[in-house]
Amino acid sequence: MRDHKSALLVGPLFGLALFVAERCIVARVHLRAIPGGDELGRWLLGTAALYGVCGALLGAAALALPAVRQRPWIVAHLATATTIALAFLLVPSWYATLVTAAAAGAITHLAWAPVRLWRGAPLVATGLLAGAAIALSLVRPAPLPSAPPLETTAPAPPSDAPDILLLVLDTVRRDRVSAYGAPRATTPAFDALAGRGALLESARVSSPWSLPSHATLFTGRSPGSHGAHYEHPRLDPSVPTLAAILGAHGYRTAGVSANPWLSPHNGSARGFEQWFDAAPVRDLARCFVLRWATGGSRLRTKGGEVVAARARDLLAADRSADPRPLFLFVNVFEAHAPYDAVPADCGSAFLPEGADRADVARLATDLELAQTAGTSFLPQDEEVALSLALYDGAVHCADRVLGQILDAAAGSGRPTVTVALSDHGESLGEHGLVGHHHGLHDLLIRVPAAVAYPGEIPAGSRVEAPVRGVDVLPTLLDYAGVAPAGWPAVEGRSVRGLLAGGEDPLADGRAAFAEHFRPVFVLEAFRLARPAGRYEQVDRRRRAVFHRGYRFEEDSRGDRRLFDLTRDPLERDDLLARGEIPAAMPALLDRLASQPAWDAPPLADGALPATGLDDRTLEYLRELGYVP
Repeated sequence: MRDHKSALLVGPLFGLALFVAERCIVARVHLRAIPGGDELGRWLLGTAALYGVCGALLGAAALALPAVRQRPWIVAHLATATTIALAFLLVPSWYATLVTAAAAGAITHLAWAPVRLWRGAPLVATGLLAGAAIALSLVRPAPLPSAPPLETTAPAPPSDAPDILLLVLDTVRRDRVSAYGAPRATTPAFDALAGRGALLESARVSSPWSLPSHATLFTGRSPGSHGAHYEHPRLDPSVPTLAAILGAHGYRTAGVSANPWLSPHNGSARGFEQWFDAAPVRDLARCFVLRWATGGSRLRTKGGEVVAARARDLLAADRSADPRPLFLFVNVFEAHAPYDAVPADCGSAFLPEGADRADVARLATDLELAQTAGTSFLPQDEEVALSLALYDGAVHCADRVLGQILDAAAGSGRPTVTVALSDHGESLGEHGLVGHHHGLHDLLIRVPAAVAYPGEIPAGSRVEAPVRGVDVLPTLLDYAGVAPAGWPAVEGRSVRGLLAGGEDPLADGRAAFAEHFRPVFVLEAFRLARPAGRYEQVDRRRRAVFHRGYRFEEDSRGDRRLFDLTRDPLERDDLLARGEIPAAMPALLDRLASQPAWDAPPLADGALPATGLDDRTLEYLRELGYVP
């Protein structure tokens, strides 16, 4: 193999081959790390092109040297070095880079033997790789079994039945929403919605992450009851969902989401007639150097524009052909990490004047890796204020998408019940944590929430009584005119009367409950990135009750914690640690004991439950740090 054309083919060949090896080894793939479905060919060939083109260009430059012309194997090793360098940029982990380097060297020597014997080997190998990509792109994951059809004899809803909008601002924490006193005007659209209806002061969800929290909204049950959590990331097909019930009672149901955990494949989107997945394809966006060179956000998006467009189309649809009332669910993912992957005009709205772009990008990456790779990074000194400004910008972008949806709903002219809330909060260094995988702090569970229904809910009202995630399903069924006899077994109750200004005589005895199962996917991702790390505080089940101003928590390792949220809202003083037992303790223990027990045994270390999600979605979740 001495002619230049064959030598130039070595770069792309090794770029493709080593790309596949790097993805498989670094991600610890047992075939589950390769995205499937319609996007696989685009993902594989698009990212491989980055390696292949770089390898070819390096090979062409090397062939200009006389010594290289006589030794074309040098081109192969240069392509190997290029791939190692690119792997380092894509996976910022010394452990992963060493594994990649070892694999790259071995593949180089294995691949060079047939190249020396037959100059057509590069073309054949490239064709085989392309064929494999096309074949894999045809694979479809098997869907979960559907739930049995709901039996109902209820009549169709009346012609004046309201549309229902359930809008979730993913990962938006309460204290960064301007309606709750945030120092910046982060959420004008949310504030305006609250001004037209009720702002909920004590709304709490059931979990600090998306899948179980949304499943509670959709079922009226806590995570241990509906079954969708880290140790079993699929909604039990026997559990009725809000969309299925409303559909059976004459509603048209549609969902739009950019959150990859919400999917028909794991049952969380079951019951919707239409489901639109707006999660973007990442392709080359994982490359840290490309993000730095292009300002980051131009290569990455969280689907906000697509979400808004889909929602507007659904709200603007002609009702003459289908006059049924609409139940529309929307998840807006903009506030989720990475915080810089949002449009610059809103994402940088609160950054200090003259803030260095490189410093901001570096901080965003550090915050992202603290969540996805388990690094020990915590914002320090001026980084604290910059982290909040960066996160506030992402919240502002989420609110802008919310505003576009609310404007479209107002233009429909239909009576509409609108619920906007977050599914969980976010830590930005509080309690020594970054993200939302690590506990049940009130910062993660108490969320912003507003409900508007003109003519029934007093404008500008505030509701102090506790409202929980399990209350959403019965409340929306109440607004839809579904009689309680048609409700499934739920743990919540309708708060329609409370929102209309009525009293809640049982509010003092009502507690909010949250639980968090072992975050097995996050733990595996952490251990892959940092094998020597210690994760005892993460590796445990937790559950907590919020009642009469206290938060009481217990975990699977036998630890208990108690905080007085009225006196100590930042939860810095554990009453049990210093031996203080308040008078409310018996009631807290009683409320916690009344919740479903942890029936399933914990998964063994290293065991990963099946998610039911397609492989493309798993790759997106892997980038976000949820799975290894």
